[in-house]
Amino acid sequence: MRNITVEDLRNIDYYQVPKWLMDMFLAGKITTGGFKTYVLMYDRLRISAKNNWFDDEGVVYIKYSYNELLEDLQSNSKTTVSNNIKELERLNLISKVKCFSASNIYYLTIYSTENCTSTEDCTSTKKCTSISTENCTNSSIEKCTSSSTENLYPSNNNSSKNNKSKNNYSKNNICEELEKENISDELKDKLLEFIDYRKEIKKPIKTYKAIKSLLNKIGTDFINEQHLIISIENTFANQYQGVFPAELKRQVNQVKESYASRRLREIKEAREWEKKYFGKE
Repeated sequence: MRNITVEDLRNIDYYQVPKWLMDMFLAGKITTGGFKTYVLMYDRLRISAKNNWFDDEGVVYIKYSYNELLEDLQSNSKTTVSNNIKELERLNLISKVKCFSASNIYYLTIYSTENCTSTEDCTSTKKCTSISTENCTNSSIEKCTSSSTENLYPSNNNSSKNNKSKNNYSKNNICEELEKENISDELKDKLLEFIDYRKEIKKPIKTYKAIKSLLNKIGTDFINEQHLIISIENTFANQYQGVFPAELKRQVNQVKESYASRRLREIKEAREWEKKYFGKE
């Protein structure tokens, strides 16, 4: 035992805990298990960012298996791990993409509040988000929503409108850009379905870069166009946000030979052998 030095602060390994997460924990709004699980995921998220683990829209994600969580949490109960993950999903702190025969993919979110009407009710700093904390000096967003924070940034209102118009312009051009691609009509139709699907789940594709990124993965992540089509259908079926390479079932080329077929083949081969060496018909 000794006192921590400046050098220790530079070299010591530690977990980063967002202040809003600690506030939730102290207020009893998240269990100890959920708290520890998010901290572990947050630490892995920082590593993912360094390793450039981004999806098509530049959002960082992590891969975490149940066995890894069991080991990191020093737990022997998969039920406990499952309950921790369900709690984080219920609090909208994570979203999960199930990957069969592989580690699940997780996206992490920042805690925010609902039922907010104005900035007049902001009196503490218990739940300040990244949007409101910059200008909320003696207040928080216990009851602040995005509608009220717009008033905190009047100069940003015009820029947000301009961004919306740019996004609408790019959306209108996606179909035109897609039509120029040298791909099958079946894949074009499936990509258009994917664009409509993203609108339905309120995660619209804003630029053509996301579609182009998928097409560029043909031959690498996706074996061919058909594999990409199957992967998009898999996205629909599992309600994923992104498109991940679907696991293809291995085709068995060799069909098991029946007993009768084998006997007929053996008799035929025997007759050919007798004909060749003994001249028998």
